[in-house]
Amino acid sequence: MFEHNARNASGVPWVTTLIYQSTVDTGGFYFAFEDQPMSAADWKQTSSGKDGADGDFNDLVYYVSGLTCAGGNHSCDTGLQGACAVGRTGCAPEGQIPACQPVNHPSAESCDNVDNDCNGLVDDGDGLCASGKVCFHGACVASCKTGEFPCPTGNTCDDSGRCVDPSCAVLSCPSGSVCRAGAASTSRVQAFFAPTVGNVNLVFVWIRVRA
Repeated sequence: MFEHNARNASGVPWVTTLIYQSTVDTGGFYFAFEDQPMSAADWKQTSSGKDGADGDFNDLVYYVSGLTCAGGNHSCDTGLQGACAVGRTGCAPEGQIPACQPVNHPSAESCDNVDNDCNGLVDDGDGLCASGKVCFHGACVASCKTGEFPCPTGNTCDDSGRCVDPSCAVLSCPSGSVCRAGAASTSRVQAFFAPTVGNVNLVFVWIRVRA
């Protein structure tokens, strides 16, 4: 692909094109070109000494979406936790296993029953809800310590202001698990991928945590 490029003093073609993958679209790629003249002595100057290429690769930039390759863009498990567990395979040379790239990257935690920051804990951290409310099962609700209604029969109010199974009130679960009947239970992340429609791959993600 460098056959027609200008060459340096050693006869090696100057690089005038960059190709890089989108960070938000696994099937999207950018093609960026440096199209100004250059010389064998200096790619930023022409042979006559005039200004040439500037190296910013923004003279011509194209974005192409919907690209796939053999073994690429298939659903996979990244081995990460929470929302980052869902992945799509990238491209790889023939005979090599493609890397599993996460569809979602860590983001600020919010009260939505999803492990947004991918630390193995769902809806954790301070400031997820307004004062006087707590995050419970993905929704901001009144704290059972100050709310108008008590906890349902069979539950107790824990130190955080949430109604929980009494056997879980004092149990601290490790990352990636929740309390169930007094014991730590591993969280589950399930992903469902719809068939490709045209050049668009539809991805549906369902995050479920046993509670």
